[in-house]
Amino acid sequence: MICFMLNSSLAAQENKEPTDLDEKLEELYQRQQFDDAAKILSDHLKVAQGDNKRRIELFRLLDYVGKTEEGIKILQAGISNKEEDKESDNELLWYQAQAWLARGDDGPNVSKSGGTVTYHPSKMTDEEEQAWKEAEYKKAADAFRKVLKNSPDYEPAAEFLVRSLKSGSNAKELKGDVAGEVEAIAKKFPENTKIGLLYCDLLIGKKDLEQAIEKLNGFLEKTPRNAHVFRKLATVYKAKKDDALARESLAKAAVYDWMPPFAKTEFSPELARSIVALQTNEDKAKLMKMIKGFIADKTQASTDLMAAVCWHHLAHGAIENSCFEELERRGEGDLLVSLVENARSICTTREGGMALARMKHPEALRILSHLVVNDQRPVWINNAAGALETLGDERAVKILIETADPKFKEADRQRSEEDAKFMQHGPYHNRLRCILALGAFDTDESKKALALATRNPDLALVSEFALYRLTKDEKHLKKGIKLANKESVFEFMVARYIERAIKDEKSLAALKAWRKENSDKPEKEE
Repeated sequence: MICFMLNSSLAAQENKEPTDLDEKLEELYQRQQFDDAAKILSDHLKVAQGDNKRRIELFRLLDYVGKTEEGIKILQAGISNKEEDKESDNELLWYQAQAWLARGDDGPNVSKSGGTVTYHPSKMTDEEEQAWKEAEYKKAADAFRKVLKNSPDYEPAAEFLVRSLKSGSNAKELKGDVAGEVEAIAKKFPENTKIGLLYCDLLIGKKDLEQAIEKLNGFLEKTPRNAHVFRKLATVYKAKKDDALARESLAKAAVYDWMPPFAKTEFSPELARSIVALQTNEDKAKLMKMIKGFIADKTQASTDLMAAVCWHHLAHGAIENSCFEELERRGEGDLLVSLVENARSICTTREGGMALARMKHPEALRILSHLVVNDQRPVWINNAAGALETLGDERAVKILIETADPKFKEADRQRSEEDAKFMQHGPYHNRLRCILALGAFDTDESKKALALATRNPDLALVSEFALYRLTKDEKHLKKGIKLANKESVFEFMVARYIERAIKDEKSLAALKAWRKENSDKPEKEE
């Protein structure tokens, strides 16, 4: 799960101080009180119909909670189709088009809500599903056309229009009016790679292979590591019966497609062989041997290959962690930043964020402050709060307090009825991790927030131990032990906190006594 933090970003984009409405909405998003936020925005639009930023904000909120069709209607209500309003119309048309495009990609059997994706049993035939998707793509294409009509030089709209046309075509080759439209767009935007790749399909169909090769090589001069271009080039060479160049282009496509986009290593046969070995190796012992070889080899290629192992999450635990540790030893802070910002797995985000915290990297606070707000999955977590604790930068106190939200009661959180009950633990456990992390910061602000949190039944247990860590006042230890229970919050979070972070004689003795008293098995006499 992710936290729907939208309003503050809008205020930041305008470089304005947040208004009372901004602050109220942000508080509701933080607490996942989405129904209340939607009502506030709806009421606002009744008296400020031309406020497109709030209209888009309401659409994004409705889309996030799985009410996309309702959100599209909200956008439509703001479109005037008047010449003087074309710029504001474009904003709304853009979000409509993106929504229809996403629906076409997902199909009728997929629903999304609150960061979760649900696949429903199909009630349609294959032909009906295809027709449904094509209808969504057509609506997307029509909306992107309107954006282009209002702003003829707006290249992103042209790019997405071509994509919508391609996705909405049930034929292998684009023909007729669609082909003519794509060709016209390609000629208007000759430097756009995504448009150009689809245009090359038209050239291949027309047997104009030399022009296709020339266009693709022109793209490679500007983006020499573009796997999509190499793959299309291989298709052209295959059509030309040049198998050697087709194989070479495919090999380069495979390397650049698999390596992270931020890697620096250029293609070589040796790199290609290493990648094949990593992709096909299912023996963990052999994989660890390869990683040890990369660690011993201090070249750029070995650095990028270890980053790729982490990026693809090839192995959980020791193998992947050894790569992170070596990247940290090599001082590859900027590479770790790229890994975290382009992460495709929770483990990459967590271990990369921890490495940046240990390195005291200048970007660590920014990255972790963003991650901690969104660290609300019920099972796989980033533990961004723990990384902020490791970083030790007192500027983290403010974001930890805001995320922990000491005054908020979990009973007031609004959730979809379709969400599994355990999903509610994600935001709650994140708040607990933030409270525990505050125990590492000896500031008046931290102590005040923790004292307030002790009066909140949701947070009292962890707050007492965080305060004891800060103050060593035994009253907090006694209160914490009195509140302790046999549920996971204490045993799997607080107990580990005592052993990892507090570690003094009194707290360890209190934990041992609690465990003895609450053990299901009688201890053997020594």
